[in-house]
Amino acid sequence: MSWSLLLSLVDGSNEAKEIVVIGGGVAGLAAARRLANEQLTKNIHVTLFEAKSDRYGGRVQTDRLRVKKTKGVAAELGALWLNSRLHTDPIAELLMDWELPSNTTGREKLYLPKQNQVVEDEELQNVYSELLKITKSAVQKVRNSKIDRALDAAILEEISSWDTQTISKNLLKSVFLAPSFPFLFGRSTKHFDPNVLVGWNTVIVDGMDLLVDRLLGGNFMELPIEMELGKDVRQIKMNDKTKKVIVRTTDLKQRSVDAVIVAVPFNVVKSGAVVFEPSLPKRMHKAMDRIESIAASSLILGFNTAFWPENVGVFKLMPEENLESFPIWINMNRVVGRPLLMARTFGKTALFVENEEESVVKNKALQSLRILFGEDTVAAHNITTFIRSQWSADPLSGGGISFPTPDCTEDDVKNLYQPICPYIYFAGEHTMPGLMGTVQGAYQSGIRAAEQLITGFCKEVLAAEQAQKKRNMTTLTNSTTDSLNKADKSTKNENITKKDEL
Repeated sequence: MSWSLLLSLVDGSNEAKEIVVIGGGVAGLAAARRLANEQLTKNIHVTLFEAKSDRYGGRVQTDRLRVKKTKGVAAELGALWLNSRLHTDPIAELLMDWELPSNTTGREKLYLPKQNQVVEDEELQNVYSELLKITKSAVQKVRNSKIDRALDAAILEEISSWDTQTISKNLLKSVFLAPSFPFLFGRSTKHFDPNVLVGWNTVIVDGMDLLVDRLLGGNFMELPIEMELGKDVRQIKMNDKTKKVIVRTTDLKQRSVDAVIVAVPFNVVKSGAVVFEPSLPKRMHKAMDRIESIAASSLILGFNTAFWPENVGVFKLMPEENLESFPIWINMNRVVGRPLLMARTFGKTALFVENEEESVVKNKALQSLRILFGEDTVAAHNITTFIRSQWSADPLSGGGISFPTPDCTEDDVKNLYQPICPYIYFAGEHTMPGLMGTVQGAYQSGIRAAEQLITGFCKEVLAAEQAQKKRNMTTLTNSTTDSLNKADKSTKNENITKKDEL
């Protein structure tokens, strides 16, 4: 980069293209980071708007204020796991570049009280491997049939007809229906990537918040992202006359820019909290109607001492038929050396955790722990720390993990991330069908939106549209000319006929 270019940007003699990224979660930060790294060479200026006034990070919330004197992973109220089995994982590369240590949560132990059975180690891994084969087979059958259906129903049907002699079908069903795969129920089979079924076992030891901090600040060779907190966007107005986008916020201010990347949570977009003018195209509303979300929560309990097996990383409990079971417990003592257990819950249980009275939640949590570790053992220890997430009460977070329903088509999936050219681009985990509901999906969606803007994706789209209009006009002109020629010929023939008659 030349100094003359830098000076021209500074003194305004070469006006930069103004871009606003809306949403300071992983998707927005990834998009802003990619654009920030191109600011000088591409002559653009990017600003990140975050609605919250006290923090950024979106669904990443490492609560270091309340969970003190421990590594960040033990204080995660939002995003926690990364998938270690993805073929390409840019976040894993970032962690290596930034020297952020990661670790697995460790071996799992599944308790099936009704069957009076515990599944662990090699037996559990064999079950997971078999379920992966079954899932791949179920997905392929649905794709071949071209009729989509709910993934859980497809997998259960496949288990029933599965030819297995080493693992009982009852055990396969029990493990599948246990809390191992809560993100599969009710989602599209056709749009599911079986390779992400397993592998959710990696955590950033020092905390997921370090990932968003590094994205914001950049490394020593990168410019920091310019971010404005408390910028809650209420309207995005496109103006074809001025070729600008007006971004209006709830503080009654506005910014005129050349393009925006919308990276707010799916439920925020779907709810209409952000008004688009003109309104979003029907194709996008149709696509959003075919995406659902499931609530997810985190509960952290601390005790005076650890009374659970230290060599087990994750304890899983087959849910009871009531709504208040706590099916997944993570042994944070193994990772950070503190007597902490973290419960991860989904759906109605997640809403219970976040909205019920503290004493009620404690009692239900202890009930699950008594099943896992014994009545007397649990009774001998008191809860010293009680911290829970509040996603369902946060209108700015959207409160859930997205997934495509069986009604979702290929076009619907594409319409979620197709820009409204040339002004508005979209990012967020909900725009990544294979990785919906994941940090990795959010990150990759932000990079994709930024790349669309940088590489002139919309120029190609608009050029293709213009070419199509030209072809349509030519076809119409030719058709009209043919019709006129036929009419003229017909008139001449009639005149000749009349002369012959005379």
